[in-house]
Amino acid sequence: DFPAAQLMLGSVQEQMGNHQAAQETYRSIDAESSLWVKAQLRAAFNLDRVGDTEGALKQLATLSRSMPDRYDPWLTKGDILRGHKQFGEAIQAYNEAVARLKNVEKHHWPIFYVRGIA
Repeated sequence: DFPAAQLMLGSVQEQMGNHQAAQETYRSIDAESSLWVKAQLRAAFNLDRVGDTEGALKQLATLSRSMPDRYDPWLTKGDILRGHKQFGEAIQAYNEAVARLKNVEKHHWPIFYVRGIA
């Protein structure tokens, strides 16, 4: 019941190739935790890694609908699509991420960088 440790455990499980255990760990993080969204984003990446790109994109779509002001589901979607060389769709996702930034700040530079790569 310690979300930071659960997130770290899920990451280690991913690195060890135990993607099913990582998925279960990410999903066990309480939705009230401030780390819940990060866990959902990691779970989407994990789904993509095991070949369920469609499932990953569906999870991100659900997350973005439930949290329309957040940019990170769109950023993650762009990263997944870019990884599959779907550059046009990745740019669209990155544009959606940028559109959700209330104030562009220095720490947002990676969004513009990966959009430029795409």
